[in-house]
Formats: sequence, C-alpha cells, structure tokens
Amino acid sequence: MQETSLRNRQRGEGHAADQTTVAKNGRIQTVYSGSRKSDIFFRCYDKYSESGKEEYKGCVRMEVELKGKTSKALWRHIATEGLGTMYLLQTLLYLAEKRGLQVSCVDLDRQDIILPSKPRTKTEVTIGWFATQVAPSVARISAERGWIAAFAPLFHAALHEHDIHVIMSLLSRTWGN
Repeated sequence: MQETSLRNRQRGEGHAADQTTVAKNGRIQTVYSGSRKSDIFFRCYDKYSESGKEEYKGCVRMEVELKGKTSKALWRHIATEGLGTMYLLQTLLYLAEKRGLQVSCVDLDRQDIILPSKPRTKTEVTIGWFATQVAPSVARISAERGWIAAFAPLFHAALHEHDIHVIMSLLSRTWGN
C-alpha cells in the first residue's frame, strides 16, 4: 500500500518522491522514502517479518529520521513554543503525508508515547555509586570494627575538627560504638 501511494504521489516540484522498495519472495518488506543523506528520511517495514516475533504479526513500523536544518528548526520551534510530544507526532505525520505515505490509519490518541528518561546528574550518579559500591563496605567494616572505623576515612579530610567531634559525639550517644 505504501509503495503504491508513494509512486502515485507527486512532490511540489512535479516529480515523484524518491522511493526504494525491498522485496522478499515477491512480497514487499520495506519501503524507503527520501535519501539517507537528506534531512527527512522515512522507512516503513513489516515488523513481524523483521523480528519473527508473533506479537508483531500484522504490525507495520514507520521510522523517521530528521537531520540537519529540518531537525534543528523543528526542535527550536517546539522548545520556543512549549509544544509537546503530540505536536511532534502530528508534524511527523504531516511530513509523511506530504511525501505520499499513507498515514490516515494512524490514531494519535491511541499511541503509547514513551518519553526518554532524564539523564542523571553527576551528583545523582555519585550517590548511586555510594549506595551500591560504598555502603556495603561501610556496613561490613562497621559490623566488624564499629562505625568510627568506617566514618573516619570517609569524612576526615572533608570535615573540620569541630564538625567531626560534634558528629562523633552525636553518633556515640545514638548508636554507641
């Protein structure tokens, strides 16, 4: 269906959109629209044939690559106007339709939008490392030799003498040694 739609569609300049198809056993597996070098490149393929997994039977996957000026302009507009993921999806569908890809069956209200996780800060990474790598050693040393044996090398260089005395006194009253 995508191949026929692309073949019949004309771009604004009056010629058909660039397209490439990949067939296997006489059946179209993948349709490409545009050039890998261009700012906009579409790839549609049979997800079941590609993966072989039953859960993808009857699924078609459409991938879009935006690069260069087009990508920068779109992201700048989304950031400046405070637009969200739905606007991005609408824009991608518009670009696909403009290229001649059949997208009328796409229901944006039923899309599972998974936002990328926010990268952890350096401090969060360090705290995570403390929790997974340092804490078990501190627990072991504290159990064997008391909490002062673990506390002193960890904090001695970072704290003033008065701070160490206050913390040690408080911990001694709370937990003993």
